Amino acid sequence: QANNKGLEFFADREKAKDIIQEAYSKVLEIKDKYDINNERAYLYKIAKNIVINQAKNCKKIIYSLHNE
Repeated sequence: QANNKGLEFFADREKAKDIIQEAYSKVLEIKDKYDINNERAYLYKIAKNIVINQAKNCKKIIYSLHNE
């Protein structure tokens, strides 16, 4: 269910699947270390952060190429 919900925000379905998979993997890694009340909300938060980080990295690459 989370997979379908996350996919609707992206034009590139494969990239969306990769992001959801990475987010889910991160939740599984830390869920035993921390008390997570709402795993679904936490999953979405992590996915959002992954997208933001990828956008920042893309801007850095574009800026770097533009200034060469």
